[in-house]
Amino acid sequence: MSLTQSSQFLTSQSVSSIQMSQDIKTRIRMFKTTLQEIGIQLSFGDEPHILTQEQSLVVRDLEKYLEQSKDVFQSFMTGLKILCKKEKYFKKALALTYLRKSNDETISTSAKQRTEQESLFRIFLKVRCLQSEVTEVLLDEITSISCESTEDTSWLHSLLNSFRYLPYMKDPENITTKLIDILEVATYPAQLEILDTIPEIIPDSQFSETTKQLCKLLDEKDELTGAIIDCLNALDLDADMRTEVQDRILERMSGGTSLKDFPILLSFLMSDCKSQNSVPVLLKIRNALDSIMLTPEKSKDKESSKILIFNKLQSFTLSSKAASEAWLNMISSIKSSSDHKPIDYLIMFMLYNVAPFKKRIIEAIFRKRVHSGLFKINNLEKMFDKYLPQQLLKDYLTSIVEIGSHLARSSGDQIIKEFCLTLFNLLFNHEYTESIYRREILNSLIVLTGASDKKTVSTVLSIISSLTDKKEKLQQHIMILMRLLEKLDSLDPIDVKIVFEILCGLTCGPDVDSSMSGAQNEIHIIIRKQLCSTKKSIKYRGIIAAVVMARSIARISNEDTRELPKTSMKSLSSLPKGPAREAGSLLELANTCSSGYPDLIGLYYDQLASMLISKYQLDKFFLAWLYETITEEFRKTYISESLPQPINDLEMTFQYTLNRSSEVDSPMGINIGELTLKKNPAILVLAPRFRLLRLLHYRQQDGNLSTIDALLGSAVILPRFDDVDYFDSEQIKQVADCLFHCGNWFRELISGFVTQKDKKLRMRVIQRLGNLLEVESNLSKCLGQSPNHKFPASYFDLHHEANKNVITKSDMKTKNPKKKVKTSATVEADDTVNSTVATQSNKRKASTSKISNTVEHKIHFRDLDTDAVLLLKYPLSLSDESSPTPSQAATLQIEELKFLLKDLVLKLTITTQSKNAGLSHLNEVIPLHIITDVGYVLPNLDLHLRVIVDKLNKLLEETDGRTDLAEMFSPTAINYKTCFGLILESLLLIFSWTGFQHSSNLEVLKNMLKSMRSSEQSQSLHSAHRLIIELINRLSGYNEQCLELSHAVYLLKTMEALYAITTPSPDIQKKISAVAEKLLSRRWYNSKGIPESGRNCYLNIDVLVKTYLSSADVETLTGLIGTLQEQIEHLVSKEDSLQMLNSIDKQNFHVLYNGLCSALVNRTKTEIEHLSNNQHIIVWTNVTLALLGLKNIAQKQETRTNLGCYLKKSIAVLKIFLSHGIPMMEIMLKSKPDEVVTIFKTMQSSTRFLHHLCCYSKFTKDASLMAYVPQFRLTLESLVYRVKAALVANNCSSAFWMGHLKNKDLHGEEILSQSTVMTDDTNKDSDEELLPSDESDTEILNGNTEDDRSVGSEVYD
Repeated sequence: MSLTQSSQFLTSQSVSSIQMSQDIKTRIRMFKTTLQEIGIQLSFGDEPHILTQEQSLVVRDLEKYLEQSKDVFQSFMTGLKILCKKEKYFKKALALTYLRKSNDETISTSAKQRTEQESLFRIFLKVRCLQSEVTEVLLDEITSISCESTEDTSWLHSLLNSFRYLPYMKDPENITTKLIDILEVATYPAQLEILDTIPEIIPDSQFSETTKQLCKLLDEKDELTGAIIDCLNALDLDADMRTEVQDRILERMSGGTSLKDFPILLSFLMSDCKSQNSVPVLLKIRNALDSIMLTPEKSKDKESSKILIFNKLQSFTLSSKAASEAWLNMISSIKSSSDHKPIDYLIMFMLYNVAPFKKRIIEAIFRKRVHSGLFKINNLEKMFDKYLPQQLLKDYLTSIVEIGSHLARSSGDQIIKEFCLTLFNLLFNHEYTESIYRREILNSLIVLTGASDKKTVSTVLSIISSLTDKKEKLQQHIMILMRLLEKLDSLDPIDVKIVFEILCGLTCGPDVDSSMSGAQNEIHIIIRKQLCSTKKSIKYRGIIAAVVMARSIARISNEDTRELPKTSMKSLSSLPKGPAREAGSLLELANTCSSGYPDLIGLYYDQLASMLISKYQLDKFFLAWLYETITEEFRKTYISESLPQPINDLEMTFQYTLNRSSEVDSPMGINIGELTLKKNPAILVLAPRFRLLRLLHYRQQDGNLSTIDALLGSAVILPRFDDVDYFDSEQIKQVADCLFHCGNWFRELISGFVTQKDKKLRMRVIQRLGNLLEVESNLSKCLGQSPNHKFPASYFDLHHEANKNVITKSDMKTKNPKKKVKTSATVEADDTVNSTVATQSNKRKASTSKISNTVEHKIHFRDLDTDAVLLLKYPLSLSDESSPTPSQAATLQIEELKFLLKDLVLKLTITTQSKNAGLSHLNEVIPLHIITDVGYVLPNLDLHLRVIVDKLNKLLEETDGRTDLAEMFSPTAINYKTCFGLILESLLLIFSWTGFQHSSNLEVLKNMLKSMRSSEQSQSLHSAHRLIIELINRLSGYNEQCLELSHAVYLLKTMEALYAITTPSPDIQKKISAVAEKLLSRRWYNSKGIPESGRNCYLNIDVLVKTYLSSADVETLTGLIGTLQEQIEHLVSKEDSLQMLNSIDKQNFHVLYNGLCSALVNRTKTEIEHLSNNQHIIVWTNVTLALLGLKNIAQKQETRTNLGCYLKKSIAVLKIFLSHGIPMMEIMLKSKPDEVVTIFKTMQSSTRFLHHLCCYSKFTKDASLMAYVPQFRLTLESLVYRVKAALVANNCSSAFWMGHLKNKDLHGEEILSQSTVMTDDTNKDSDEELLPSDESDTEILNGNTEDDRSVGSEVYD
């Protein structure tokens, strides 16, 4: 191209550019003019744009102007787009404008003369015809800005601000779609800005679509979780959409989410916890929370996130009363222990911390769930081990301590006591528990020792004692623990011993430094003062404390390598200086101060024996001194080689000798007879002194008792016992005392030598067992002649009731032997054997069998050691031969087995259920140890069970299965039945031990379950669950062998105890229920062949009924009630029974009726929780039919107990119907009116009868029924108005008619007296005065009823 051509081209291009520039200026000038005409003055400088008239007028005029023609519209849009090409002008168009108040053209600088107005773009967006194009311009710019990599979002904020809260949006779908599209491609800062403004931009119609898109984005972009959740929270979602979002979030939480995102997701879910459907949501939140808190790795970031989560949870709970109620409802809705998780405890502690007004409710729920076994100890251990950050422990420590203190005050139940002890142990020894917090824990426990309830004090002392395992931590707070010494005067001896064990264990011993010397000296001074006191009760405490302190002083930590001297060590001076002499001096002082008091000496010996069975190693010089001293004293005092002269015409003889002449140098015997008849105080301490003797020999000889084995076979010097009728009353008492001491002597012999491995000694132990039974039999005969005789104490405990002779009313009335007096045997521990009616005649001679039961309750022998369970290893001999000869193998007779089984039941009851045995050595047995010991003999116990079952099967075959024939009540048959029941009771006590809740004891449980398997079964490895199922299946086959009602109860409770340990299974529950049904289908007879009756019978039948109904749903209950209506007609006389349940007769029918009513209430509560609308109709149809059937039954079996039960339980059902049924009826009335109306009509039949029942109760002035009148009246009024409201809401008001019910009695007869009208408000106060105290359902079995305080409340149910 030539130069000339190039010049021409450039000239033409410049001209074109100039023309374009002039065109732009022209369009801008036109745009400015247009805006000026409608009231907008554009400013291209630094000043803002001015509105010369009101904003609404500007919008109106602009809309009119643009509607003139398309050219005008296009011209306006062109001018706007040209203006926006410059960023400066674009931003200014997004800035606020001002309305000028004056007519001056200049902008006043006075703020009073101008008002801020919206930006130009906000004004343009309000023009309907202009909105789409302006929106396009803004969205294009937003798209461009959002993709730029910049942290500054101020311009984007201004652009988005134009869309906020527009009064009209022409195309909301387009705006929403584009914003979501932009959101997906925008940078992170832009995404945050857009998410922040979306709730203020989009209209309600687009919330649903926006929510769906945001949920998708939530799954794809984890970094936007917080912003998206905040955005969703700001959207006003309907219930369905919110539920859908919650499900998506819960699904994500369940699948796993980061700790940082969890609080944000939680905030969305918790924001709607006020709704009725919050329990399912909270359950899912809690499951996700459990997974999050379980993270095993510990780091500062994760710990901080966990704390943040709970702080968030806590803030939501604080801000809303409904939130705390929702959490409590969620916890209460869990019906199985396997469904509970460790996080539940943490939630409860959090609620206790933030909801002060619900503390009592939380405590009650906690206590009830622990008692029922829903709160397990293993979950508590997991919570402390893996779920508890340091800060949360500090925040909730006070709450945990207060809940633990409440459980300690309610520790009458062994399960609660065990849980409480574990709770304080885990809290005190936790790695995050600092010294200041341990101090707070101990102060709380010390305060509880001042409680008036002895059980609470014992529990608290047990807790503190268990903390001594971590001695270093506890020694720091010795001054707090010294305050326990102030409580000594109010403590029982066993608790005094625990106090000194705690204090002496911390202040005395080889591993204690000099810092404890001050406390040790103070304790020593207190003990010396107690020993020197003139008050016997204080001396008691002093002896106990002295022995405890001596043991602590003589304790050694390492193996003692010193050699004992060959010289005698009988004197105190022979002990080396140091701990051994200090301990000996203290014991010498205790012995000196107790001289002259046989009971104090006996206590002293028993405490020394207790010291020897402790787990501690003691100084060998100290033990040698005790060994020589006690051995020499025993030989001089009790062993005699010659027979004494007759005393009070009672001839003395050597009896029960087992030693052969070749085994001893000369005949010798234990001189019980002479010492007893001469009232030598030494006889009172024979058993305690021998116990101490044999334990010393056991320790010194490493378990070998060969040095004293001659005592096992030595004769006993006793008065000749031929016929009790030949003795006068004084002689009978003397002989009885001799036999009593002989019985205790044999018991101590058996306890001492049962562990020996020598075959000859084992045989003699079995022989001594036979001798013991013979002695007790002879003692029974003596007692028949002198029933009021008081025996000496076996244990020397001033405060323990076991040493008090039980004198029944019959004993007091035996002065008139011709008059027959009804007596009832005292029931031991948890023994549920039926009370029997005995008569006393004027005959002097009574059979042993009739007196034996009396002996058990009047005489308290010394307890056998727990080692006596080893005797159960010997096989059972069912021959009629007497005791085996020494050449034969050792076997047990059926009477001996029965004795050992009773003893085993007693030991298991005391140890596993923490029964107070005073100062008996059984109180010191660790439950795990006896459970382990029993585990060793469990195969033998199982073998005994199989042998007895075979014998019972033969009996049943001989009687063709009839249990009421005379053959079933022979002495032999009774022995078989008794042993069978005792074995079942033993299994119940074993498997119901709360220690199996600890994961550390799982292996012990598995070994015991394996030992119960037959040899034919595979011995391959199985889980505990599989082994439990096998044992339950096996036990279910023993229902036919249960020939006494109490045995049936033991069988069911054993199966339920096993079921409680393992994972719940509906199939196993149904199997247990089926066994209960079989047991209920039989008639039961007591040991005399008389049909069972009385309170114990009712309690046992109640257990069977509850188990039978435990797996029944509402439909099954309705069918059962229907069948019962047909069979109730035949229940006329006392002997009549139900055809389907033979155990139920007219006398105990109220037990079944109460069980049905309670089951209906419980199943209704359970089944309505998660049902569809149609399922609700089915359930409530069955419930109303069941109520109607129960009404018909109550009318046919018209007793006050049945009527009271129906009234109480019906009110409970009506309350559930009000809270859950009526809302559902309102919904379903349109779609299923016939079914709903049928439910209302059926319910009306029941409520009318209840009305008549209330009128009748007031007419007859029956206080037990009148107590429910105010409650029923309030419930009925609410029900009537709710039903009316439901019908009116569905345009069915014509179907409802309200009138006044006539006051009628139960038979429909009108009550004419106006004084009984229910609407008489003047009687309200009298109704309240007649309210009975709250009673348990157990008392309903005796004819009483209970006020149902709150339906659905876990606190009162």
